[in-house]
Amino acid sequence: MANILVNNQERPTRMWSPRKLRNPILLAVVLFLLAMGVVTAWAVQISYNHYRSQIMLRATSMTQVLAEYTLRNMAAVDLTLKTIIDSSPMQHPQNDAQLRDWMTRRLADLPDVRSLFVIGADGLVRHNTDSPNTSRLSLADRNYFRFHERADRDQLYIGQPLLSRTVDRWFVSVSRRIDGPRGEFAGVAAAAVEPTFYERIYRQLPLGPKDSISLWHEEGHLIARYPDDMGLVGRRMSNLPIFQEHLPERKTGKFVANGPATGGTPQAVGYQQLPNMPLIVTTGLSLESISGNLRPLLVAILAMFGLLSALAIAMPILIFRRIREREENLKRDLVLQKSEALARMTSGLAHDFNNVLAAVEAGIKLMTRHASDPDKVQQFASEAGEAVARGSRLAGQLLQFAKQKELSFQQADINELLRQLEPMLNQGADGINLHLNLQEGLPACVLDRTQFDAAILNLVINAKDAMPNGGDVTIKTTKRVEKRGTQSLKPGEYVRVQVSDNGPGMPPEVMQRVFEPYFSTKGENGTGLGLPQVRSFMEQLGGSAMLSSSRGRGTRVELFFPCDTASTAKPLRTDLPTPHET
Repeated sequence: MANILVNNQERPTRMWSPRKLRNPILLAVVLFLLAMGVVTAWAVQISYNHYRSQIMLRATSMTQVLAEYTLRNMAAVDLTLKTIIDSSPMQHPQNDAQLRDWMTRRLADLPDVRSLFVIGADGLVRHNTDSPNTSRLSLADRNYFRFHERADRDQLYIGQPLLSRTVDRWFVSVSRRIDGPRGEFAGVAAAAVEPTFYERIYRQLPLGPKDSISLWHEEGHLIARYPDDMGLVGRRMSNLPIFQEHLPERKTGKFVANGPATGGTPQAVGYQQLPNMPLIVTTGLSLESISGNLRPLLVAILAMFGLLSALAIAMPILIFRRIREREENLKRDLVLQKSEALARMTSGLAHDFNNVLAAVEAGIKLMTRHASDPDKVQQFASEAGEAVARGSRLAGQLLQFAKQKELSFQQADINELLRQLEPMLNQGADGINLHLNLQEGLPACVLDRTQFDAAILNLVINAKDAMPNGGDVTIKTTKRVEKRGTQSLKPGEYVRVQVSDNGPGMPPEVMQRVFEPYFSTKGENGTGLGLPQVRSFMEQLGGSAMLSSSRGRGTRVELFFPCDTASTAKPLRTDLPTPHET
């Protein structure tokens, strides 16, 4: 050290000035603030994209559920029309009371249908559940009548919304052609579907004030919408982007819309066209809710940004102050001593400053990484002295699409119900062989007839979908007595309904999830709600639903219905006329 002092005494002493560090530090502060701004903008953009994708996913999920619901309703209407045609309505006298009463009873299973009616080849109404006095009403000019009159074969026709001539309300015609003995055109069997039914269903869903759900005809006509605050039902809007750009490319998808059809509000729109039908379901969810979800994050980021900016500005001031203090103390020392002391001081300040930057950087990275989790954002922001409110999360999933509705219990003979349901099952399971293996002498059960039919039809259709090349489906009934009970069944007597197929089966990992809501093996064609609804129905009855399957050996679903031990089943009288009844 003495040599160094001596050497420094031999040359002029030069004092170190803090101005040498002023510009680099100021430049570092500016660059740091710019980097913070970039990181903040990036974090906000990432969060915006996250919430937008969540809204898109919710819109798509709701659309899939509603499309499946609409498809099943239309399939039920189609099955009813086929049943009417099979009953040979042209052989009944015009306005036959017995046929009209039977058609009216069918309406109980079709909540979306206002009326069923049959039109003769001359265009005059022959049978109508709306009114028996419409025999002179001609519908020969209606588009659905002209379509079937010109068609060379029977096919389902779903028309654009029309104003009814009897009740002056909008309806959608669902119709099929009736052929004569030699295949000639003999008339039309039709159903008037009420758009207001779907509006009531949409109204029950958890929608925001700027959200909307719509049902469209593929030619651009609006069938139903909630909310319909603009009176657009029945209008043709084929110039909308969904018809001009999206549907020609894909029958299901999502996009962002902003225009008159959305009330001027940006919406995430999910859409899906029903398979083999000219109907499109759209769900539009407002994107304005993103700002509310981002508000807690923005408050936290701005608070952190303000704190770090204050630190970045304060640190150079503190550094310059300490340097000046050291300079005054080092004026009496030699240049080497001042340099050595300054080096130690600068090293310590740089180390402290790096520690601050490291902590800040870690906080920013943690906030950015957990931007979608308001709880963690609040935790990190609270360390900066600001409280951050937790952001609200998106519904459902529903949604629930379906609320549990009160069951209508009645005593029933399951074998007789299955025999009555067999024609409908054969219609719904076209392409496969259906077999009934029913054990006689089974005790009666108490159940809801509508839910029972829906559950069996669901299982048969699932089996059919699993066997696109055809196969066998067997419905077997047996009696089972549980003396000790199991985890799924209480002690007692049960009627077991077993629906089995000889399809490809499913692997264990799929079988374990089939009763999970929204899990589907059908891809975009399924909603994953069928089997969960079957299980829910069985649990409401006090029974159980079980599934077993293996690769290459098919699938078996077993439904256990609690017996009504106080009585035995009595055959239920069917009020479904056969084609031979007159």
